[in-house]
Amino acid sequence: MPETPPARPDEDAFVVPDSWHSVIAVRRGAVRHAAEVDPGGVAKAAELTERATGKLETALGDLRSPADLVAAARATLAGEPTPSGVATVAAVVSKPETYVLGTTAHAAFADAWTHEHGIVFAAEAACLLASIVVGGGGPRQESLYIRGIASSMAPEEAEPAVWRSVSSAMPVLLRVRTLLAGAADRDYDAAAESLSGLRGGLPGLDTTAYLLPTRTDWVDEACATSARSAWRLLIQSVSTEEQLTMLTRRYDPAMLLRDEADLKTVVAAVGTAAVPALVRALNDDERQSATGRRRLLEVLASLPADEAVDLVVAEGEPQRPDPLLLSLIRRAPARALRRLAAVATGGSPKASVAADVLRRHVTTAGALVDELLPSLPADSRDLVVSLRTTIPARPETAPDSALPELLVEPPWRRRRDGGKPVVLRLSPPDDAVSWADGERQAWADTPLPPGTRRWGPDTDWPRAIEDLLADRFDAAAETAFFLQAPVDLVAPLLRRRRHALRKWPGLLRPLAARFGAAALDHVVDGVERRTDVDPTPLLPFVGVRVATLVAGLLPPRTSLRPFALAWLERHGLAAVRALVPAAFGKAGTGRSQAREALRIAAAGRIEEAAATAEAQFGERAGGAVRTLLSTNALDDLPARLPALPDWLELALLPPILLRGRRHALPDSAVEHVVTMLALSAPGREYAGVEAVREACDPASLAEFGWQLLSEWRRHGMGPAEGWVLTALGMIGDDETVRRLTPLIRVWPGQSLHHRAVDGLDVLAGIGTDVALTHLHALSQKVRFAALRGRAARKIAEVAAERGLGVEELADRLVPDCGLAADGSLTLDYGPRRFTVGFDESLAPFVRDEDGRRRKTLPKPGARDDAEQASAAYARFTAMKKDVRMLAADQIRRLERAMVGERRWSTGDFRDHLLTHPLLWHLVRRLVWLIEEDGSIVGSFRVAEDRSLADVDDEPVVLPEGGAVGVAHPLHLTDSDAKSWAEVFADYEITQPFPQLARPVHRLSEEERGARELSRFQRGPAVPPGRILGMTSRGWEQAAPQDNGEVPWISRPVPGGLRVVAELDPGLSAGDRDAMGDQTLERIWLTAASPRRWFHGRDRSLPFGELDAITASELLTELTSLSGVAE
Repeated sequence: MPETPPARPDEDAFVVPDSWHSVIAVRRGAVRHAAEVDPGGVAKAAELTERATGKLETALGDLRSPADLVAAARATLAGEPTPSGVATVAAVVSKPETYVLGTTAHAAFADAWTHEHGIVFAAEAACLLASIVVGGGGPRQESLYIRGIASSMAPEEAEPAVWRSVSSAMPVLLRVRTLLAGAADRDYDAAAESLSGLRGGLPGLDTTAYLLPTRTDWVDEACATSARSAWRLLIQSVSTEEQLTMLTRRYDPAMLLRDEADLKTVVAAVGTAAVPALVRALNDDERQSATGRRRLLEVLASLPADEAVDLVVAEGEPQRPDPLLLSLIRRAPARALRRLAAVATGGSPKASVAADVLRRHVTTAGALVDELLPSLPADSRDLVVSLRTTIPARPETAPDSALPELLVEPPWRRRRDGGKPVVLRLSPPDDAVSWADGERQAWADTPLPPGTRRWGPDTDWPRAIEDLLADRFDAAAETAFFLQAPVDLVAPLLRRRRHALRKWPGLLRPLAARFGAAALDHVVDGVERRTDVDPTPLLPFVGVRVATLVAGLLPPRTSLRPFALAWLERHGLAAVRALVPAAFGKAGTGRSQAREALRIAAAGRIEEAAATAEAQFGERAGGAVRTLLSTNALDDLPARLPALPDWLELALLPPILLRGRRHALPDSAVEHVVTMLALSAPGREYAGVEAVREACDPASLAEFGWQLLSEWRRHGMGPAEGWVLTALGMIGDDETVRRLTPLIRVWPGQSLHHRAVDGLDVLAGIGTDVALTHLHALSQKVRFAALRGRAARKIAEVAAERGLGVEELADRLVPDCGLAADGSLTLDYGPRRFTVGFDESLAPFVRDEDGRRRKTLPKPGARDDAEQASAAYARFTAMKKDVRMLAADQIRRLERAMVGERRWSTGDFRDHLLTHPLLWHLVRRLVWLIEEDGSIVGSFRVAEDRSLADVDDEPVVLPEGGAVGVAHPLHLTDSDAKSWAEVFADYEITQPFPQLARPVHRLSEEERGARELSRFQRGPAVPPGRILGMTSRGWEQAAPQDNGEVPWISRPVPGGLRVVAELDPGLSAGDRDAMGDQTLERIWLTAASPRRWFHGRDRSLPFGELDAITASELLTELTSLSGVAE
């Protein structure tokens, strides 16, 4: 027999968690703070009674109301209160207009009665209140009448009436019970004496037990004989295992313990004796909701019971233990060690889960393991010993002398002056505008977008202003009106129409040029409210709002930082003046960002900046600026350091190695690193993080960050530790990217969209080619449209920061996947070799030394060189995985380039397509065109030796200064297209997407002038699935309207235009098939981006605005969708 485990009283005693006290019903002897009577309850109760005058007159005047209760109520209203009278009045006042529980406002009656008449009176009145039911009613509360359950009801109707009366009285009963729990002994005993006379009949037996749960004899009797409908009173009254057992024999535990207050009240009273009932409730799958089940597990995990460990273990999966289990281990490490070992060795289906968690526990609890090991059963002891041997040895830690001072004695460990941060209440300086030479005129000359409404010189301007003020213009028309109407007429209206003008960001520049400083708020609104808006219109403006917004654009590694820096450089000391109010305002992100911006604006001129601040805001402000600019950035710390997570166990995390990888940081230094990460936020990296990156091995730092993220995920991803994810953007690497991207893809489906968005920031923050490749892939294809849009904006920011377009950046991010410069890859097995090739979809294949093509690479055999063959096979597997991720995206990019008529310079074509080891396998399967001075002058293909040839196989030389593009059939003459098709057939070249065989459609002359595409309108109905399938071709669903209807789909086309197809009857957002098959009701072209289906139809454009290729592609898509032939 194993030795008896050493007693650990701290783990065997149940302590009610602090968080429970706000929901449990208190009882005498377990009161933390005695409740005080609220004198204000008198006025509140009087107000409730006054508002119910009509209800009282109706109920007291009804002949069905018992005479004794009516008389008592009238006497109370006349100033002669009795417990029976106040209870009757409260019952009528509490009568709900609909069939709902009583509201907490009625608890004021308990305070009123206690304040005016004492707790004994209040206890008796509350007990009587629960025995009175008010019938009749309805929305107008007609035909109200009073019934006394005990005095005027037969047993068969009294039982269901108890639920109504108790539910209505519950707020008052709970308040009286709370006041009794803290009452003086004399008053408590007097209340017990008074209530003993009210225990007869329904529901007196239950209400008296509820009010005085310390009278366990009353509770015993009630549990055995009470009305079934009064169970909630009793579940909050039990205090012994026997009482709870009596109740669970009469009622289903899942019902008794469904409510959080009931559950925690009973467990607070009986402790571990509640475990059997909790287990029964947990296993009641029919009655248990997911939320209820989780709540039961949380309560179980708080109890010092072996069953709790076992049940929480059962909730986990290998490598994904339930966070409750990890918190339970911290609270009861000895019990957890014993039970985890027992489950891991006991043949349980969850043995692997227990073993995984046990290994973590053994890693962190060395002294405890030593203490308990002799007392464990033999099989448990053997497992623990074996797990200990798997714990990797930690590398030697570095001495303090080898560490940066920041990691030995960080600023927050040094004595701080204790002074409070300077907070100044400053009046903002006046807004101003400062134009560069020619800038204002250039902005004023900005052309209006196609389809914008025009007002001619004969416009009746006063009448038009009446229409404006009557909201008869949409946002685009209103903005255009302000740009065309006489300035003296519309300038006074600017402030009044601010809500509309901010909605059309494309017209912010001419608006700024026309109205100058008066337009500042409109420009800021337009930029501030849209993350995809170019902030350039802010450039000439100076003001507190502009400065605050610019400061928020400064985070490193974002595309908007160059703009923010340019603004600060342009305005210099004027920027300092505008930043001071926020830099010394209330604590928060805005203050930190403004201080960083102030440092940049004032770099190298501290005294000038201080003098500027002093001249504008006074001596104190000048001194504050001088102090700030003279302070080391490492000392710029919040008043309160962030608390490190209680789940943080450094022993579970990989070591952080110094460069050279010989020594690891000691635990104290690691804690400092974690603190620096917690001090940081996206765009606001603590200054010491850069020093950590310089001192530490990058790979080990990245691995530490990833495992820290894994621990955070295991513990439930608490919002307070969101910095764990964003920190990866500061210390992550390419392997971090590969691990994180799959999580970003699935998080929105797990209600973690905000975490997925944070993940995009991490990819942009890491900023390597691999990171940006994954970010670009997310912007092109991910199941969740909102995430895809955020990724597209993020990759656009990164591209702009590098001075590139999104597609130009994408060209530069395509990896070579380990291929040689000529696009080949040889796999050496020793005695045999294989060469890798790629088909038209970039799927890799291999050829043996005889040139025979194999679908797959053979596994190494007995005659192969084991080391060489294994390495070659692993290399091919990894390459195939990388190419699979890239292939579809690269093919789509080239097809989009054809349809969108993208052009590459001849240099970019050579550098990023022709000579790219992977992409050239696609490039050689397409026909390309050559442009000079905007005109097509020829076409070519890429031969297998990467030479260029025309349709006659004659050599082609690309002209310097020319451009290259993927040829669309409409770029080729019919004879050229036919000849190219023959060439590709002769060479057996299969194309990666339809190019030479692509369908070509043309608008008729009538359609070119039409504003609707009538050939597809009101045609054959199509299934909803085909409508939704259009999203793969660039079509977008409308945002659901108020009734959940999706009334149109739309497609952006070149020139800032959009094709909109109205659906009949429209899709349902919740159920795609609910509305049945769909008809294309109307199809029109608009310059608007419609938020309602009718927006833009009034400004529809003729379809002749579309170029020939866009029109052909549109007609192809609509033909495919509707089945309507040309």
